[in-house]
Amino acid sequence: MSRSERNGRRKTREQTLKRRVPELGYYMIVTDTNETEQNYLLGLRDTIPKHLQGKLVITVSKGKTSNLVKEALTLASRHV
Repeated sequence: MSRSERNGRRKTREQTLKRRVPELGYYMIVTDTNETEQNYLLGLRDTIPKHLQGKLVITVSKGKTSNLVKEALTLASRHV
């Protein structure tokens, strides 16, 4: 498309940015963490709007990192 064909149909940056609004789905965060990282994640959850907080599940696992994936799959099967 040449420049002459695009004349008058260009959109401003504000018009292009407002085009798509992402929707937050359901997310589960499973981590083997110490207290600092747990507090960070919980604080992050508390900063999002109230109607979206229920879509975010944060689970702290006390165990080995190698078992983390198995535990995440188990927790995911319970929440479905």
